Amino acid sequence: MEELKPRKSSPPRNQRIFVHKDLQTCSHVFVRVDRVKKTLEPPYEGPFTVIHRNEKYFTLLVKGKPVNISVDRLKPAHLLVQTRFLINQHFLANNRMRIRQLMTLTSYLMINQLLPDMVHR
Repeated sequence: MEELKPRKSSPPRNQRIFVHKDLQTCSHVFVRVDRVKKTLEPPYEGPFTVIHRNEKYFTLLVKGKPVNISVDRLKPAHLLVQTRFLINQHFLANNRMRIRQLMTLTSYLMINQLLPDMVHR
């Protein structure tokens, strides 16, 4: 046992992380859940709206607030145009108190076109 010596470890490798090419053009993304998941819990949350893109992270609209999330955890969401509208409409209908916060992120005209009866109440 005294003659045994530890093996030399291999040098760290610079592995590239896969980034989907559609991330640069998609309007919505899924976010990977990086925790121990419960039984039958999906591996991704979302879809969330992309507000701003950077090289290493994206700013997403999560529960009415802008959140920075690493590109490593993102997956593009391929949605139909009608589905995008329904997601945005459902979110705004369930969060009427946060419409003022969203008005800083989107123009008044955009909200006025999507939900004219909610804005004028």
